[in-house]
Amino acid sequence: MRLHRWLIPAACLVSVCVAVPGTAEENDENGPAYDNPETLVEIISGDDPEARLAALDHATDAGVDAIPLLAPLLGDADPAIARLALRAMERITHHSIRPDADEDGRQEAAAALTDALGAHEEDNAVRREVIYLLGVCGCEAEAVALREYIDAPELRDETLQALTRIPSEAATQTLLDALDEADEADTRAIISALAQRADSSAEPRLRQFVNHSNEAIATAAVHALARIGEPPRASEPNVRTGDLVTALLRAAYEQGEAGRRQRAESIYSVVISMQPARFQLAAVLRGLARIDSEQTVTHAMPHILDPGLAHTVVDALSNLDAPNVDERLASAFQVVNAPTQAAVLTILHRRESAAFEELAAEALDSEDAEARFAAKTLLGETVDIDTARRTAEEGSHLHRGAAWDVYVERLKRMADNDDADEALGRLARAARNEQLDLSARLNAIEVIAGLGGGGVGSILEDLIDDESVDAAIRERAEEALADLNEREQE
Repeated sequence: MRLHRWLIPAACLVSVCVAVPGTAEENDENGPAYDNPETLVEIISGDDPEARLAALDHATDAGVDAIPLLAPLLGDADPAIARLALRAMERITHHSIRPDADEDGRQEAAAALTDALGAHEEDNAVRREVIYLLGVCGCEAEAVALREYIDAPELRDETLQALTRIPSEAATQTLLDALDEADEADTRAIISALAQRADSSAEPRLRQFVNHSNEAIATAAVHALARIGEPPRASEPNVRTGDLVTALLRAAYEQGEAGRRQRAESIYSVVISMQPARFQLAAVLRGLARIDSEQTVTHAMPHILDPGLAHTVVDALSNLDAPNVDERLASAFQVVNAPTQAAVLTILHRRESAAFEELAAEALDSEDAEARFAAKTLLGETVDIDTARRTAEEGSHLHRGAAWDVYVERLKRMADNDDADEALGRLARAARNEQLDLSARLNAIEVIAGLGGGGVGSILEDLIDDESVDAAIRERAEEALADLNEREQE
């Protein structure tokens, strides 16, 4: 286990200057010689907690010569000493690469860490921390030196993490060289490290793994290529389509979060070309909208009436902050079918678009019930009962449910206005109407039972006896009739 920085006591995470006995003036003149590495290490490994913290605050005074002396303490039995030693080495290492530091300082720190790594071949606790620090200050020589530790299972992860951070092409080459001798577990881990480096020079080698017999390796290669460059298109990778799409979606998301919009768009386009499952296509549309891609409109509009995607499309386009979205939607309104016009109106209304009022007024005169329903609803106008019924029967997934609710509300008003027989007749027909969603037909029976009246029992009995009616409808009618009879007996 590595000694994580968040395990260090809070007092160690801030600059601390704790006085040893005597006045500040006496400490300045007669205090510990922190610039002496031996003195620094002696205090850190001592028994005085306050003196330890003071020594940590002055760790950089001792310089890189303290590194080989501090390294053995990383495996100390006392966790507090081990953590303080790591913290001191971190401070010295980071000090060597500060903006105003010269290259000699970095090289000295890296050399001291490399020496410490070789001096503790039997102590993995020490080596893990030293490898971690080499990832902070290492360069070409250190990247090459780390090659041998990739093959050590107990040090592999720390080594790969260090190589992802070293800013040298040698680090990429070290990872590529390691692929030649790696087993399958190491191969997958190395490919993931190459993905993190996102170095385009690794692309040709990574493409060799796209058709690997091990699906996990092939998927990792696809993900890495998507991060680095153009993901595979022509050849079929030897991975399940779902795994491949998942790898691409992950890479596209990462590219989008990193601000690389064009690369993310390219990956999303590849996913779309693979004809993914609905839930994966929904992830594409949400991803495009998240980066405010202009391609969102192009890819979303064809699915605006798909029951499994309609709400995703509406949400994505309603919140899209990209150029000319309102203009493109308004233009589409003039050429698409009426159900799509209704969806476009909903989006424009949510966007508070200036084009909404004019297009909604146009839709009010449409021959299509759903277009009229959407326009009237969004404009706050009363929807007539027949428009609501036809939309519930023939409309798209976006409006069928809302239209049925309006239809039921109109029928309840009809019943309240002494026209209960007409309302019950319409509801009975609705329960048999296969154009309606099953949920609406079941709801019709509940409304019939709720309205009550002398004719309700016979309507329910007719539904129960009608074998042409779905079994679910007849069962619900039986339940409603039983409840009605029970209420009458009470």
